[in-house]
Amino acid sequence: MQGGEEMSDVDKPSWWRSASPPLNWPTSGGKWHGHITLPEHLSWSGQSSTVDLDDPAELRLVYATVLREGSEDDVRAWIHQPRLLAIWDSLWLPSAVHEAWDGWIQEHRMHVGV
Repeated sequence: MQGGEEMSDVDKPSWWRSASPPLNWPTSGGKWHGHITLPEHLSWSGQSSTVDLDDPAELRLVYATVLREGSEDDVRAWIHQPRLLAIWDSLWLPSAVHEAWDGWIQEHRMHVGV
């Protein structure tokens, strides 16, 4: 890579890469309850990829993982907007994710009164 060139998201380490809030993301999309199995590209740590989203700790873990490791398509598939707005303040996320998402979160909270 030459000086002045930006790294693509694929080249960035996962802690630096974060999906931006996707366009065309239906409010009713994503997962927010029940048992789910994350795909390998999101659950690469070797731990069980099946989680219970009705467990608040597991829901927070899944959402944080998708926001850190996932693509915009992963966000659409796995994150339910109203649930994300409700739990955002309890998620432990790197600063890159906050930089990508804080404005979107604040804007959407104003619209739904969270």
